[in-house]
Amino acid sequence: MNRLDALKVIHFPEHSIKNHKTEKTNKYDITAHKMKVAPDFMVDGVFSSYHYCRALLQKVFQFERLELNTFLDYQVEQMKRPWLWLEYVQLLIRKNIHLLYDMGYAEQCPSILRDMAHKEIQLDRKWHQGLKDHIEDFLDNRFNIRCVRERLAQLDDYQDKWDYLIEVRQEYHEWKPPFLVHDGIPFDHLVGLELERLKLSQKLEQDQAFLDAMKHERAEKIQTTLSVQELACHFRHLVDTGVLVIPNRTCFFKFVAANFSTKNGASISWKSLKNGFDSPSHRARAFWGRWFKGLLGLGGAAAG
Repeated sequence: MNRLDALKVIHFPEHSIKNHKTEKTNKYDITAHKMKVAPDFMVDGVFSSYHYCRALLQKVFQFERLELNTFLDYQVEQMKRPWLWLEYVQLLIRKNIHLLYDMGYAEQCPSILRDMAHKEIQLDRKWHQGLKDHIEDFLDNRFNIRCVRERLAQLDDYQDKWDYLIEVRQEYHEWKPPFLVHDGIPFDHLVGLELERLKLSQKLEQDQAFLDAMKHERAEKIQTTLSVQELACHFRHLVDTGVLVIPNRTCFFKFVAANFSTKNGASISWKSLKNGFDSPSHRARAFWGRWFKGLLGLGGAAAG
């Protein structure tokens, strides 16, 4: 495999090797035997990903299909995150697919990739059958929704929580690991649900703060001689002229309904108040027209 001198390197997050000079090895072990590198794959104090990738590909393509499965099983058993190792092996093959085709492995590559994908399915079944309670241990904590929620609980500020969720979702989209799901739901969808939940929580807090700020100290309602339509039309005029700024109209209508009573002493329905606000009646507009006209008349008389 001299052509492998030109292979494109993948930096595996974990690997299993054997020092052929100090350890007993078998044909399924990855060693530096007959390679121009130290037995522990170290070069200038750094693990050589190039030599590891080369040794790994040599092993993968030297076995027939049955033995390849045995080799994969052997390697997987030595990994803390076997699914991740399998993903990286497939990535290594795909990244060097043209080189491998040129070396005469065009027929082997698809079958090897299928076998590895099948191996991932077997691992997934194993997790769901006997290791469901520990499956999160096999997932990267960065893309584990339970860990994300724990991190959110440690953050107090809304903006900090929002920024964290956006950041972790963006990282997931950059890596897009297809195996990182929770009960079949993609991780980015779960983050999206957390964002919606956070927005709803913020809105509820704002609404509650608005209601708390507007609570009247008196237990009795404020008595007015106005009808619901007249009261709604008056607030509409104040809002349209910019005199009154309402951050949340529904909360405002509920506040008015809870703290005001009409001229006949009846309770006010906030929905009726909303309807009168959205579509002021002709009678209510006429009432306030006469009232403001009279007010202007008093102003003119005082000026005279």
